[in-house]
Amino acid sequence: MTRAYIRIAPPTDGVNDVSLDTSRPASAEDLSAIGWKISALNTDLQGQEQFKALAKSQGFPQPEGVRLDLGLVDDVEPFMELANKVMFKNIILTNAAMVLVLSGTYFVDVEDPINTRWFRLVLTPGTVLFVPAGTMYRCGINEADIKTISTIVTLKVDDLSVDNLNDYYLCADKDTEKHSSRRAYLESLGI
Repeated sequence: MTRAYIRIAPPTDGVNDVSLDTSRPASAEDLSAIGWKISALNTDLQGQEQFKALAKSQGFPQPEGVRLDLGLVDDVEPFMELANKVMFKNIILTNAAMVLVLSGTYFVDVEDPINTRWFRLVLTPGTVLFVPAGTMYRCGINEADIKTISTIVTLKVDDLSVDNLNDYYLCADKDTEKHSSRRAYLESLGI
């Protein structure tokens, strides 16, 4: 079951932060207000088929997505590049995404630009996330657990593969605030 908390301070860029302060719970409504949707499915083949059907119903051109098994992170260069990008830096996703966590537990810090705060999500097997394009977030992974994490990721793009997945994640800086997906996301929130 996914849990969400309001962070006391924003994440520090360049640091794989795996701390967890549970004193300020966040609600599904808090996350929905910034466009994130969370649900749950089984991780078996039936759950994976349900994930594909859900992704297809949401307009994802490749609902089967790409499976990311971080147990292979040392063997597959694009996995290592993506892991290094999303674990230690704030990133902006250029296209909407859906994720199904198959195994492992990790954290996702999500910016709430409406209230100038951050949420920390604890993702566990069965978590399904809808992530809007233009959102800023980062991942935190206990290094001892990295090789246990497996997810299915799909993006609203026509050509998705392990080799090009990294292209849709931008390291956040002042220039990425001007990216069309980021501007559209902020405008959708009334900012």
